[in-house]
This record gives sequence, C-alpha cells and structure tokens, in this order.
Amino acid sequence: MATSLTINLRKKLVAIHSTRRRKQAMRYLRAEVARHAKVDPEDVSIGMDVNEYMIRNVAIHLRPVQVSLDKTGGEVKVTLSDSLKNWRKTYTPAAQPTAKPVATAAKPGAKPAPAAKEQPKKQDAKKPAAAPKKQEQKDKGQV
Repeated sequence: MATSLTINLRKKLVAIHSTRRRKQAMRYLRAEVARHAKVDPEDVSIGMDVNEYMIRNVAIHLRPVQVSLDKTGGEVKVTLSDSLKNWRKTYTPAAQPTAKPVATAAKPGAKPAPAAKEQPKKQDAKKPAAAPKKQEQKDKGQV
C-alpha cells in the first residue's frame, strides 16, 4: 500500500538552530510517519533520497517534504514522492569560491616565459619637519 504524505517541517524547526535542524527534522519526520501509519518509530526506515533532500534543502530552507510511504507488514519505507524525484536538477548550491589555476610544468623544448621586470622604487622627497606648535606658542607668549 503506497500513500503520499506532505509534512511541513517549518513549524517544528523554525526555533531550532541551523546546525541541529537536520537531526530534529529526521526525528520529526520519523514520528509523523509512524503516527500516520500507526506503527512504532523503530519500524520506519527512511530512504537515502529523503536523507539527502533533507540535508540539502530542508535544514537550510525549511521547505515541506512530500514523501511516499510503502507499508509492508509492520514496516514502513519512506521515499521521496514523484514530484520531488528530480529535485537535483533544480537545486543550485551556493556559489563556491573558485581556486586559482595551478601553474603546470613547462613542456620540454618550450621557450621560457619572460621574467617580470622590476620597477625601480620612487623615493619621496623629504619634507622639512615642521616646528612643534607648542614651541611656537611659547615663543609668542600664548602658553
């Protein structure tokens, strides 16, 4: 018997810190499936596709999860519903910083690259040091 179920995780996970959301989401999912299928939570097995979806989307964005339940005997198998099967095609991860290209060894017989020319450093002309203001004020008798 296959059943479809949509579970809104936002109401449970919005108050939980983002580093603990996946674990709490899996516990809540297992409890909701067990309650819906009328079995013990130990008899619920969650598929790898649901786990990966939870890691990538739910822990960050708190989206509802649509799952299919297959109840055989006393066990329930949880998989992603057909509408979420191709979520990887629409998933775009955050932009990762790109690494700088690594210089490769030169080919034998190739001309060496020209060395970078060093620019001579410009030296600033030294400005005469200004007399301290307090000394000028003492000379004028203002202090």
